[in-house]
Amino acid sequence: MSLCVIADIDVRGPQNRRSHQLAASVAAGIFLSVRPSTTPYAVDQLRGDPRDFRIPRTGDRDLAFRGWPLSHAEERGGSPGTLRGVDIDIYMTVGLRLVGHVCQWTLEGGQGLREEHRVAVHDTAPQLVQWLKEDNAGFLDAPRKRAWIGACQAWPGLKREAAERVD
Repeated sequence: MSLCVIADIDVRGPQNRRSHQLAASVAAGIFLSVRPSTTPYAVDQLRGDPRDFRIPRTGDRDLAFRGWPLSHAEERGGSPGTLRGVDIDIYMTVGLRLVGHVCQWTLEGGQGLREEHRVAVHDTAPQLVQWLKEDNAGFLDAPRKRAWIGACQAWPGLKREAAERVD
């Protein structure tokens, strides 16, 4: 079983490592883990060939596209017997559209893993920021903000979108 399954068609190994890390955390009784700016994706990666992605959507067909991962952020928390988390990924398609993916999950003893995947495609950076806010009661919490800042750092075209600018 894999946590927040994202089928990266080119590379499948890291997903298994993630589920093993989760199982080890649960077994060790570690219930809070926050990694600031987790896996930063380098600009060099965008210069490489785009990859095929297929992201699950709860209550809808999966979303498939060709593009580059821009950023990933995650947050973990919980109490004994229950572990909760959120994973946020931002991608850019070969058509220069932005894809946002939010996976919220809960792992409860006796009930197993429950996941909810929300995915949306946007034509502009402000649309993606608004979607990330709406997905979280109107504001950017820490993991959503880390994912957004990471995407802005990874893709030069988003660099000036990292902060809201006013005259």
